[in-house]
Amino acid sequence: MHIEAYSNEVKPYEKFKKYGVNGLTDVELIAILLRTGTKNKNVFEISKQLLTDREGNCDLRQLANFTHAKLTLVEGLGDVKAMQLLAVVELSMRLNQLKSPTKVEVTKPDMIAKLLMTELRWEKQEHFYVILLDTKCQIIAKECISKGSLNSTIVHPREVFKVAIDCMANSIIVAHNHPSGDPEPSKEDKNITKRLLEVGSIVGIPLLDHIIIGDGTFRSLKSEMGF
Repeated sequence: MHIEAYSNEVKPYEKFKKYGVNGLTDVELIAILLRTGTKNKNVFEISKQLLTDREGNCDLRQLANFTHAKLTLVEGLGDVKAMQLLAVVELSMRLNQLKSPTKVEVTKPDMIAKLLMTELRWEKQEHFYVILLDTKCQIIAKECISKGSLNSTIVHPREVFKVAIDCMANSIIVAHNHPSGDPEPSKEDKNITKRLLEVGSIVGIPLLDHIIIGDGTFRSLKSEMGF
């Protein structure tokens, strides 16, 4: 059934005009993108199906778990609709990653966490980033230098400080995600941090912190280890 077939009370287009886009639920926003359902499922049922997690809760974050192949297996979603949904997800992530036109001075670990949270919290593998800072602790750039398995990533100080030296960084902060969603630092995380602290002291580019990103939360190794 086409979305226009529903009454004005439930039609997302009419609700959009009356209350604005902020007045729409997640299901209604997805329904606007899909426009039509099937003979067996209306567009709202399909939208809700896409957002329902294993516990039966409606959660917008479910969209980040879909691949194009998985979406096309959902009844009512063909190749084009699957691409449209993934395009919206990607645009949302890119908007969150846009750099500020002015340099930002890093004063607290949560600033780095916020910078990387949207990008990393859904990744199924560990990604290890180096945040390069100038003499005023302003961000010069961020570089992903390693992508690992589900449980670990291999990082060598040589790779970390090569990037720092090439960009003439004054100091660095490193960060990586835990795909499990739990930011509790492992023994390996602490060992890597110790090695980077030692090498940073030798080359004159100090490590200021190591941030671990979880699902909506983070941990600072500087706070954990007291360096």
